[in-house]
Amino acid sequence: MAMRKFFILIIISATIALTGCGRSTNKAAVTGVITHSHQMALPIGYVVTIQIMDTTKATPGKMIAQQVIESHGEVLPMPFEIIYDPGKINPEHAYNVLVEIEDSTGIMLYTNNTIVPVITKGNPTQKVDIIVVLANE
Repeated sequence: MAMRKFFILIIISATIALTGCGRSTNKAAVTGVITHSHQMALPIGYVVTIQIMDTTKATPGKMIAQQVIESHGEVLPMPFEIIYDPGKINPEHAYNVLVEIEDSTGIMLYTNNTIVPVITKGNPTQKVDIIVVLANE
């Protein structure tokens, strides 16, 4: 009987210990500043979406992380921080940051029109500058 309780205790302990396996609880961040050619205030209700995208040919456009900021009158330049799970990062892949600024009706007004590489292959995770332009440029 004591041996049976011992084995049940071991099974319960192992189950508890393995519960978090396979999930990364580590977090990392890409930080930087979103700028425009001139300082401007974003009207209330504008939405700034910042995404880390896997742009490797095998997985183009796969979103790794996203931060959405609803404007309350913020001014560009504006700092950002995108939290991501390093367990989703493949060191052989390429990752870029995409910024889109939409008005309150969902129409995209500004975006970055240049590639902003981050995280892998010697690219930064801090002090990343992203310049946005009119979306129709």
